[in-house]
Amino acid sequence: MKQKMKMILADDEVVITKGIQKLVDWNAMGITISGVYEDGKSAFEAIVKNQPELALLDISMPGMTGIEIIRECVALKLDTQFIFISGFQDFEYAKSAIKYGAVDYLLKPVILEELMHAVEQGIANITGIRKEPEQLFMDNRDAFTRLVEVENTCYVPVLADIIYPASISEQMKKLIQFSFYSFVDEYIGRLGIGITFNRAEKLIIVLKGMEREQCFETIQKLQEALEENIRQKSVFVVGQLAYRMSDIPNLYEKCVSMSGYFFFADWLPHTILDVSGEVYGNKVQMQRFQNARDEMVNTLVDGIAGVFDKRFSLFATLVCKIADGKREDACFYYCTAVRLAAERLAALGVDAGYANDMKKLLEMGRAADSYTQLVEVYRNILIQLREKLQNIASNSEKQNYLKAKAYIEEHYAENLTLNILAEEIHMNPYYFSAFFKKNAGINFKDYVCAIRLEHAIPLLVSSDKKTYEIAVEVGFTDARTFTEAFQKHYQETPNAYRKRIKGE
Repeated sequence: MKQKMKMILADDEVVITKGIQKLVDWNAMGITISGVYEDGKSAFEAIVKNQPELALLDISMPGMTGIEIIRECVALKLDTQFIFISGFQDFEYAKSAIKYGAVDYLLKPVILEELMHAVEQGIANITGIRKEPEQLFMDNRDAFTRLVEVENTCYVPVLADIIYPASISEQMKKLIQFSFYSFVDEYIGRLGIGITFNRAEKLIIVLKGMEREQCFETIQKLQEALEENIRQKSVFVVGQLAYRMSDIPNLYEKCVSMSGYFFFADWLPHTILDVSGEVYGNKVQMQRFQNARDEMVNTLVDGIAGVFDKRFSLFATLVCKIADGKREDACFYYCTAVRLAAERLAALGVDAGYANDMKKLLEMGRAADSYTQLVEVYRNILIQLREKLQNIASNSEKQNYLKAKAYIEEHYAENLTLNILAEEIHMNPYYFSAFFKKNAGINFKDYVCAIRLEHAIPLLVSSDKKTYEIAVEVGFTDARTFTEAFQKHYQETPNAYRKRIKGE
């Protein structure tokens, strides 16, 4: 047998509701009158508790008007279809009713044909929307009813999540979730201070009858009880204060907007977050962040393990702050650091492998379940790069060659001679000449010239400096020598190169 639809009636004139009950054979239409009310507040509570398919209401009632009722129900995403009746031909009220989705607006005395048409339209609407929509309170109607029954109170939504141990299995994760949810639900229910329900693997608490300061105290005590009784760490976002139930969904969404911080939970300064406040007291300046990144990469290349660990720890802390709850941003900052290290090591002859693949680097970070795991992923990549460098450096000849290249890169603008380089790496000048050509493939003088020309290119393209100024700046004795070397290497003069590139 098909289940009957429920309908409530509400009018402060009893004669009206009695007349509507007698006017139509509702049972024959498959409709049960589940409640009759004389004020708006009682009607609203009945709609929230019982969620009838239809509500036939007077638009002007004590307690709550019909407009206030439909506005609250729309905000709570209830599917009830509203038909309004009134003895007042007030067009503004009619517009408000239609604006909030009312099926129809009927004038007293109610005409049977108009009433039937409105009811049939409401039924048609219901058959099109009864698809079990995702609603904030749908999974816990009984608990939600307890909120409705409290008059003249306030509400604060709180979003909660678990700080899981590292390397946890899915089965163990579900067991921890069950234990966590059960404890919180029992704790809140025992104190009678609100309701709890879960959504998308996160716990939602709606505290009632307390100001926000008291809410923070309550959540702190709950957090302590969780750690003491089930040894489980947790993180919370405390929402703003609501004086109407219809405000709760919007305030809950503001809590959800901060749920990105849950990924960083074990690195946060506090694990009870305020939706109205800042998570980190001081903003990280980008220049400070870049300096910390560069220093960390330098210590990696230098191969000083103890110093690298300290620099990396500082870098990880700054990434956590500057990402500001955005997991994707954190991945990006680590990837740029890895790429920078890979470029530095490539100049020393180290094959960085996948450390040059930005897409793969991002995918590795996205697979992490927490910021702690993400930090470990990228730290391991950097350590692998350092080990590659150390393996190369173990070959003394290769080590000397890399040292010579690094010295040339740093001092190319100076009066750099073969004797100076030989002395720097403690070699006989004659032996060093043959040693360098063997490893570089070209002689020392041509190599230095090529490095100087490489550094001259950006100055030609991005500055208005004269040719002789650039020549001196990159280490040539004069403009003529620079021009000859440039033309030999690039088959055109510096000025011609500059004009061609800027023209293009």
